[in-house]
Amino acid sequence: MVQLIQDLAREDGSAVILVTHDNRILDIADRVLYLEDGHMKSLTEAVSEGTSRMLKLLEKHDPNTANYLATFSFALARIAYADGAVCESERNEMRRILHEVAKLEPAEVDFIMELSMMLKRTKSGLDTRISNPALDKDRAEHFRDSLYAIAHADGNLSSEELVEIEAIAAEFGLTQNANPASG
Repeated sequence: MVQLIQDLAREDGSAVILVTHDNRILDIADRVLYLEDGHMKSLTEAVSEGTSRMLKLLEKHDPNTANYLATFSFALARIAYADGAVCESERNEMRRILHEVAKLEPAEVDFIMELSMMLKRTKSGLDTRISNPALDKDRAEHFRDSLYAIAHADGNLSSEELVEIEAIAAEFGLTQNANPASG
């Protein structure tokens, strides 16, 4: 339905204002504004405030894990967006992986996941001086396997996703998976 509205608006040269709580709409919007407590906010303002809330949320956990979790969730978002679209199966796989890694409540997992997705949509990133935590062998293997799991979630491992996995692996000094199809 949303795609139809978008197509009709472009054909007519019209603008459409759509109000929703469904974050899946964000992938096709030309401009996104957030309404919070009766005030309109730009995507940048919302991401900035969300980052602050995320950091406070992560502080309740082990500080060493907080840096890893922030970096890990952003890497998952990079893979999900690598082919230009994020499908529901990729979102569900991200939720599963983040819950498995962080043992957070579902609402906390959704918050961290959506914040990471917003960071990716705004072409932002984490400061590489603080976002590349040292990974032990088990954590590095899980990190790499999780990237492939997101890429495979929609049933199609695209060349764009493989390029993004290789870029992330290089950033973190991860060895490549010998058999990417097995992930």
